[in-house]
Amino acid sequence: NLRATDLRPPPPNANLDDLTRGATFCLCPSGTGWGMRAFHAVALGCIPVIIQDDGSGSYPSVLQAFEGPLLDWASLAVRLTFADIPRLPSLLRALAADHEALAAKRRALVAALPRLLWREALATEERRALDAMPDAFDSVMEVLAGRRNATR
Repeated sequence: NLRATDLRPPPPNANLDDLTRGATFCLCPSGTGWGMRAFHAVALGCIPVIIQDDGSGSYPSVLQAFEGPLLDWASLAVRLTFADIPRLPSLLRALAADHEALAAKRRALVAALPRLLWREALATEERRALDAMPDAFDSVMEVLAGRRNATR
């Protein structure tokens, strides 16, 4: 059972997973490990709005799961720095109004999801649906093989 948040206990009278599924954008600031907020947003079909900035000046300064070699997070998320926060509402309104760009991000979400799921942790039906696609385990193995080959 996926949870859209790490709040314990969950808010009364609200199903956060349903609210997330119905949202277009989900704020994913840094703060909970390796990016659980971004993972939950993708898993529930919500475009992650990732605000992570370590002040180093590199962009992105904090990488998401399998970013670079396997997943293009720029295609499926909105990436912002702390300096962008004052413009957040206008940036999201502009993207929401661009139906083609929004549809492209949603297609990228669907394509990326299997790489973020651990096949063995899924129920039988969901596991079967992923049979022909690389999952998180396959992704880890691909990244490790790439690193091994790069050091040779």
